[in-house]
Amino acid sequence: GFAHRNRWWAIRIRSGRLAGRKIVDMQVTMIDENKYAETMTDVVLPALEQCRDEGWYDPSAAERSAGIEPLSGIMDTGGRSGQLHYLCYDSAKFDAIREQGATATFRGAIVISHGFTEFAEKYDELVWYFLLAGYSVCVLEHRGHGKSSRDVENPCMVWIDDWRRYVADLAGFAETIGQQYAAGMPLNLFCHSMGGGIGALVLEQYPTLFDKAVLSAPMIAPALVCRWAWPVCWSARCAVWGSAKARVRTVRLHPGILHGRQRGRLRGA
Repeated sequence: GFAHRNRWWAIRIRSGRLAGRKIVDMQVTMIDENKYAETMTDVVLPALEQCRDEGWYDPSAAERSAGIEPLSGIMDTGGRSGQLHYLCYDSAKFDAIREQGATATFRGAIVISHGFTEFAEKYDELVWYFLLAGYSVCVLEHRGHGKSSRDVENPCMVWIDDWRRYVADLAGFAETIGQQYAAGMPLNLFCHSMGGGIGALVLEQYPTLFDKAVLSAPMIAPALVCRWAWPVCWSARCAVWGSAKARVRTVRLHPGILHGRQRGRLRGA
């Protein structure tokens, strides 16, 4: 739950046991909103820089294993065509800084799968909290995002030829870089939005890869209504809006994104 303490918000996980596993008691203090900019600039970002490792992951082997032909990428990312950029944060290096509130107890690693049009640095605050709680953190920038390889000339467009490529990339990254930072301890997954859609398929296809997972607002389609009923329902809804003289805006999605979702057979549980 959340508890207010000295004008700071704190996240606390109570001790106990779940499915035979012991849950340890730990508390992470969140940044005061009134001092947010100052704290991020003077405390959080300098600390993250001291424990951060930057690298590029070659997904070709993982993609071939998934039956997908690797792409070289027509946009070069610092001499690393076809490779994916990542940022990792070492819990041991962070503990050496001796930041106030750090647990100094290594609990494993967390792989972050970000959302559509996002990038690694957007998760700086969340990485800070995970480090305080004793976890190393690995953030992979999905293909077409951040400094990772792209496959279209337009730098403002996110495009993927096959949704399964995202899944193979994340799984391969977790099996190599993620496990390296977990160092024999639990490897966990945190994903958001589009990253949640990717993460859901990774969990389905690689059920033993992660020990625990958190899906924040995952981009999945719940099977609540039969697919054949959607056109009927949508037509009826538009008819009602039309009778009320409501204004309806049409949003055109890029065909590459739609093609990727169809090919990936994205589905919710």
